[in-house]
Amino acid sequence: MPRLGEYLSLGIDSLKVEGRNKSDYYVAVVARAYRAAIDAWYADPENFDADPYLRELASVPSRGYTLGFHTGRLENTGHNFHHGASLSAFEFAGSIREWDGDDLIMEVKNRLLPGDVIEILPPGSIDNIRVRLYEFEDSKNRKISDKFTSGAKRAIRIRREQLHSENIEELKAQIPPGTVVRKARPLTSEQETILKQNNLTQEVETGLLPAESLLRTEEQSVALRGAIRKTKPPRMGEHGCCGLGCNGCLPFWQDPKYEKARQLLRTKKGLPKLNRTLLDQALSAE
Repeated sequence: MPRLGEYLSLGIDSLKVEGRNKSDYYVAVVARAYRAAIDAWYADPENFDADPYLRELASVPSRGYTLGFHTGRLENTGHNFHHGASLSAFEFAGSIREWDGDDLIMEVKNRLLPGDVIEILPPGSIDNIRVRLYEFEDSKNRKISDKFTSGAKRAIRIRREQLHSENIEELKAQIPPGTVVRKARPLTSEQETILKQNNLTQEVETGLLPAESLLRTEEQSVALRGAIRKTKPPRMGEHGCCGLGCNGCLPFWQDPKYEKARQLLRTKKGLPKLNRTLLDQALSAE
């Protein structure tokens, strides 16, 4: 991905994404990221930025990414002698089976717990749609439960009111049946350390950090890079609004603390999806 522009500038017409023995989630995320990146490069080659698409690829379990021989000689960062597990901070949550009126029916692939944020991944765009779920309605018997497990094509119903800040007609165009959904994956402290080290190695390879960064302690590396990107939202929102822009975020949409912020958002056309910049603007009005 960091060298994509160089390959496209050669006049290459097609890139193949491996799919054999891969999950639906892998194929969907990787093909989608490259499709969007290729379109972005052709739209503005001089200002192409691979970072948003690298973040998408990071949501797929891997043993860590490397440039390998893409830059000629294989550097020492291209080897991993410490672990062999494929890891990611995200996992396959499920896929959209169909629209039932204004409700979404989502087939579940991994266990869902109260406060989980699911990310719906619309084809053709990396602008994801986030929904925080506090309870789960079985699509078959309409029973409500506080957790939901996968198996035997089990599915949940995401009701229209849970998507209250979205334009439902636009959503229907953006989210066809088969659309993939992901969620944050619980990690052990060891797994989190491995992911941080993988990210550090990648940043050294792409020139964002000096090579000596790899020789520093984890604490020194974090200080050097600044705060590591927050990838996992708090499940139950006990720390307040996390700024991810989730539909159904109880702390933001119901807590009196954010009333002025909500009023500010409502003055903007179409009640835009919340994001970190918009949240900062809104909270400054408090």
